[in-house]
Amino acid sequence: LNMLLGEERALVTEIPGTTRDVIEEMIVISGIPLRIVDTAGIRESVGLVEALGIDRAREELEQSDLVVAIFDVSSEVTAEDMLILDLIKGKNGIILLNKIDLDKQVIDTEKIRDYTQGRFPIIEISSKLGWGRRELADAILNVVGAGQISSESVLLTRKRHQISMEKVKDRLDSAASAIAGELPLEFIAVDLWDTWSALGEITGDTLSEEIIETIFSDFCVGK
Repeated sequence: LNMLLGEERALVTEIPGTTRDVIEEMIVISGIPLRIVDTAGIRESVGLVEALGIDRAREELEQSDLVVAIFDVSSEVTAEDMLILDLIKGKNGIILLNKIDLDKQVIDTEKIRDYTQGRFPIIEISSKLGWGRRELADAILNVVGAGQISSESVLLTRKRHQISMEKVKDRLDSAASAIAGELPLEFIAVDLWDTWSALGEITGDTLSEEIIETIFSDFCVGK
């Protein structure tokens, strides 16, 4: 997540189980908007809070369009790693081998490749140094470009996104009716404002003061 965003959005430490909640962010790769979700690692938990995070990770995995599974090259392939490989069978997936900047690299890449029957691209990265970011972005685009993920499913995988888009359609229909009925501009502006607000619920963006001032610069809205 941090490597794709280019910022420290998620807390990262050497301690397993640091990520316990789901973190969602919007990112645009070559003009294609994608919602990415960072979850807890799936492993045998050592506490209630972490267990809840792992349950949520499983839920996100089941409804995802593309799973990016990350493995540590400085560790042998574990039973927990094999469990993750089992969980992503039947999904669109990309396998990342992280920490290639370290001297110690003991992971058995061929074991992973053989177990998954070569279904997933395997990319070596260093999330710490940003190595492999371009290769990961290209792999994601290959999945999208191959038609394995539709633009609708990328943006509307959650009910709240669907509700927001219904608001967008409703407000645009209202604006179109206002234009057809030659209503005052302030009525149209309010509908467009509501449209942008609904879109912001999906993208995480909000209307800037500059946009608001531009919309209302030429007229005054009365009571």
